[in-house]
Order: sequence, then C-alpha cells, then structure tokens
Amino acid sequence: MALLYLIRHPHTRLDLARPSTDWDLSETGRAQVAALLDAPCWPHVRAVYASAEHKAMIPAEMAATRDGLTWRPVAPLGEVDRRAYVAPDQAPDEAAVAAFFARPEASPLGWETAAAALSRFRTALEGLLARHAPEESLAVVSHGLVLSLYEAHLRGEPPSLERWRALPFCAIAAVERGLLKPVTDFLPAPYAGLPVPEGV
Repeated sequence: MALLYLIRHPHTRLDLARPSTDWDLSETGRAQVAALLDAPCWPHVRAVYASAEHKAMIPAEMAATRDGLTWRPVAPLGEVDRRAYVAPDQAPDEAAVAAFFARPEASPLGWETAAAALSRFRTALEGLLARHAPEESLAVVSHGLVLSLYEAHLRGEPPSLERWRALPFCAIAAVERGLLKPVTDFLPAPYAGLPVPEGV
C-alpha cells in the first residue's frame, strides 16, 4: 500500500517587513526540521513536493537533497490567499478562520474562498499523483488552512476551527494513496505510529 504523506511547514519567524510567504524559519522551526528528517517515512518516499512558499520549500529541499529524491515547488499547493486582510501580527484571525470554514463559498475579509482553495489544491495534487506509478509513496509540504480543508474533504467532514488550531507545525498525516483515505491524524514529532508502506 503506497502512502501520501501530508506535512505542515515548520514554525516561522515573524518579520513584518516581508510578506509572510517569504518568512524564514524560527529556531523552533529549524529544530522541527531536524526532527522531521528523522521521521520513518523518508526511506519509502519517491518524490517530495512543496508549496512555493519559502517555509515549505526548506524542509522539502533538505529531505530530498539528503535522500537523493526528486523534489519541486508547486504554487497551487500554497496556503489560502489572505493578502486582502491579515491581523496586525500577520497571523490568521480566528473569527475569520471560523467564518472561512463555515461558509466555503464566501470570502471573509477578501480571503480566497475555502471552496476555491480546496479545488486548486486538489487539482494540483491529483495531477502530481497521476505522474507517479501507483506503488510510489510521495510527500507534500504545505500549510495549515489548506491542509485542514483537504483533510476534512478526505474524511467527508466539514473543516473546523478546532482541528485547524490543533494542527502542529511540522506534523505529518498519512493517507492511503490508492483510495485517498486518511490512515492517521496529523502526528507531531517524534511521529510515533506513523505508518510506512507495506511490502517495502
């Protein structure tokens, strides 16, 4: 059984002088990457894809370079576009997030809608999966809001503020690739219980 590993990017360092898409990792984030590289999935992964945001590309490139894997950034795997409004500290406002999840076709504060974000993420991911043989396991590094939308979609559940809030940085969720069926929730380091593909 091949697996798709969904990974949230590491913790970042606040820098209000730069767009959040360009933020670098914090010291906490760098420690999270070190732990991520010890996760049991990497010997079984054939390729790594990431959003085109700096904080997602860093761990993808590090894992791929170390293990000799194919990797590349894919812009449609990026986070929900919130450039029209962000809170003063550049963090998502929880009231806006709750409205974003509750009304998928609406645009709280000018954000990209949940329906649009999920659609472009799904389309991009399905295109990447189609490029690989069914027995190949893959990893994707992306972001909290869009991963929350996608995980809820796979589970046939509405996304929720509570599940988004509980999603740790650098957490990994395993999905059965063939059926696109979640195997685990998002697991933090040291990734106890993270499965590896059967028969390898």
